[in-house]
Amino acid sequence: MSGYGGYKNWATWNFSLWHMDTLHEQAIELSNELDDLSDVLDMVCNYWDDVKDNHSEMAGVGWLGDVLDAFTDEVDWNEIAEHVWEAVVAWKEADLKYLRKKL
Repeated sequence: MSGYGGYKNWATWNFSLWHMDTLHEQAIELSNELDDLSDVLDMVCNYWDDVKDNHSEMAGVGWLGDVLDAFTDEVDWNEIAEHVWEAVVAWKEADLKYLRKKL
């Protein structure tokens, strides 16, 4: 951890700043399918691929494409996945506590 809001580097922090809410929402929706950190990492990578595909006019084209690729290379995807996984675990635990109260 470093001085970037607790993240390894600026790229990881910046990605988290702009995308973590969406990733948390997606992870909660898929929580029954996410069994471990590897599943979450796959979800995060698929999400980023979708974002790039939806902005394909920028991705991989000229200078802006180079900047996007360089940014992507600097993001610590494992660290992002770990933060999302922590949210999934907390969600599952809270959901389980709620269900136990209902029984």
